[in-house]
Amino acid sequence: VGSGADSGAEADVDSGSDVGSGADSGAYGGSVDPGAGDLSARRAALIVAVSRADYRIEQAAAVLANAEGAHRDALAEHGALVERDKQGRERAAVRTRLAELEARAPERAVERERLERARAAEALRAPIDAVERADTQRRAAEDAAAGALAEWTASGGEASIDIAARIDELTAELARWEDAGALERAQVPLLARRDAAAAAVADADVALAQLDAQLALIPAQARDLDDAIAEARAGAARQGDLRVRRDELAVQHAAAGEAAALAERSAAAEQEHHAASIAAAAAAGAVTELLQRRLAGHAGELAAALVDGEPCAVCGATAHPAPATGSAEPVTDEDLSAAEQERERAGASAVAAADAARALRDQLAAARARAGGNDLSSLVDALASAESDLNAADAAVRDLEQLIAKRAELDELTAAAQRERAARADQRGADREEHAAAAAEATRAETVIVAARGDHASVAARIEAGAAERMRAERLADSRAALAERRRAEETTRADCDARLAGSGFPTIDAARAALLPAADVTDLEERLARDAADLTATRARLLDLEVSATGDDVTAEALADSAARLASADTARSAAIAALRGAELAADALRDLSEQVDEAAAQVEEIADRASAVTRLADTVAGRAPNTLKMNLETFVLAAELEEIVAAANVRLTEMSSGRYTLHHSDARAARGRASGLGIEVLDAHTGRLRSPQSLSGGETFLASLALALGLGEVVTSRAGGIRLDTLFVDEGFGSLDPETLELAMRTLDELRAGGRTVGVISHVEAMKEQLPAQLVVEATPQGPSIIRQAVAADA
Repeated sequence: VGSGADSGAEADVDSGSDVGSGADSGAYGGSVDPGAGDLSARRAALIVAVSRADYRIEQAAAVLANAEGAHRDALAEHGALVERDKQGRERAAVRTRLAELEARAPERAVERERLERARAAEALRAPIDAVERADTQRRAAEDAAAGALAEWTASGGEASIDIAARIDELTAELARWEDAGALERAQVPLLARRDAAAAAVADADVALAQLDAQLALIPAQARDLDDAIAEARAGAARQGDLRVRRDELAVQHAAAGEAAALAERSAAAEQEHHAASIAAAAAAGAVTELLQRRLAGHAGELAAALVDGEPCAVCGATAHPAPATGSAEPVTDEDLSAAEQERERAGASAVAAADAARALRDQLAAARARAGGNDLSSLVDALASAESDLNAADAAVRDLEQLIAKRAELDELTAAAQRERAARADQRGADREEHAAAAAEATRAETVIVAARGDHASVAARIEAGAAERMRAERLADSRAALAERRRAEETTRADCDARLAGSGFPTIDAARAALLPAADVTDLEERLARDAADLTATRARLLDLEVSATGDDVTAEALADSAARLASADTARSAAIAALRGAELAADALRDLSEQVDEAAAQVEEIADRASAVTRLADTVAGRAPNTLKMNLETFVLAAELEEIVAAANVRLTEMSSGRYTLHHSDARAARGRASGLGIEVLDAHTGRLRSPQSLSGGETFLASLALALGLGEVVTSRAGGIRLDTLFVDEGFGSLDPETLELAMRTLDELRAGGRTVGVISHVEAMKEQLPAQLVVEATPQGPSIIRQAVAADA
């Protein structure tokens, strides 16, 4: 870490120096000397270059001001020449336009005279149109009168008859014929009414005869229904008892069927219970076999680690004449765990199968009790017989209800027939009276109709003929009256028109009509004459203005070309001055930017140098170099922090095991002869109140301190692993160095751990411990050479 930090800091310093050098090199294309000395000298050269660039800007601005003045003078001169040339060309064009307008004066005089005659004739337009309309209407009235007269005479009318008297006569006759026509139109419904009344009387006689026949049959039908009702009522009275009997047999039948099904299920459950018991026993045997194989395999595992000349980890012998061989298929913790889980699952299955078999036996006994001890076949026949009897009783109940309903319906039909007979008898009397009245009214109407019909086919035909004759007479009278009115109107209109024509200056109506113009043509003439007059006036005024404003001869093309050339030259000079000023400004801006970059680069170099120094110092400290006086690197520092937690957790156990005498303390004191420090441990002895080295402890005290540290490490690992416990702990040797009291204290501590749910294993030759260990694996040497491992309990030791 320290080396990487040092390298990065040095690289940052070098890159900052490169920034300053690059900023200077950007100015070498200008006026800065690239051979200048250090960074401060180059910054001074840049300041001089900026001053020179500002001077060049001032010179370029003066040149631009002179060029812009010359350009304005040339632009004004050329504009004046262009304006004079424009006025000369416009003056020639206006003279030509004025000559054209004056040449059209005769044509405008003819159009003006035509407009004046049209305005004079316009005052006679309405009287002339009125005369023409009156003449047209009079001729139309003459044609209508002639047509009406021809129609009247063609139908047999006399031309000399008094039309008004004939119209009155026809109106009176039509009124009388209308009354007879109404009777004629009502004659058909009247005759139909008479015939319908006769038919109704006949139908009533037939219906009354049929009703009398039906009423005669009702007493016998009533007696038959009463007998059937009595018989059905006797059969329906047994329905309740039969239903109770059927329900009892149905319950017993269902229970017997359930018992038969449960008997099969109970037998199957007993077989499943038997099979589950066998499977549970097999699973338990498999666990025992795996334990035995694992114990047998432990000897092979220990023998595989033996080396000739080195002591055995179990018996301490250096000779190994017959080491045990390992199993071809060793038993793992996973195999043993899976077998135990299978044993627990098989045991649970056996218990569940036993519970299920017992429950089915109880259900079978209850079902047989509900069946009353009867078997299923006998209950089937008894239930079928009870169902048949109950069905017969149900049928009798339904028949009784239907018969009672039919008896009530028969009574209702009898009463309805009697009411209908009385109503039909009353209606027959009314129909006879209606027939008599209709017949008398039909006779009277026939007499009136015959008198009004005359020699026509019907009264309606005579009314139609009279109405047509009156319509022809009215048309003839109306056409004659309209003709007389149109003639009077024509005479009045013509007299008025002649009076107006006499003072208008037109000799005849045709002359006035010829002078008339459409309104659009009159408007067009007025607008055209007004435009011509206005155009002529404006042209003369414009020519006068141009003649007055003329300042000399017309401008020649050569003069315009020379002026344009001078203007282009002045514009070119102005553009060049603008470009020169812009270039000087850009150069000055670039030099100022470079000066700012150099200043920023210098500040960055100082900042990077300070930061590099701090990083280098931190890297040396982390790596354990100066100024780190303890020579403790980062890894050791982290381990020291973990060791403090482990020591704190270990003191909880050590204080109890040492009866409060010893406590451990982490020490980061500087080690001797320049060695790394930070992972030291000291022991505080409460009897002396001083710290002492762990090497000064006795063998038993060292064992207790080591055991406390191991337990403390387990607690810290558990807290670091999110609460996951270290449930298994093995302690190898060290118990032989303990006195009986300390050994008892160590065993009590281990028992407390085991009582908390942990598995604690110890490896020891101490005989006193064998009496306190409930489960043991004993390694024994054999005369044949290889050791054996067997499972034992405290009594075997």
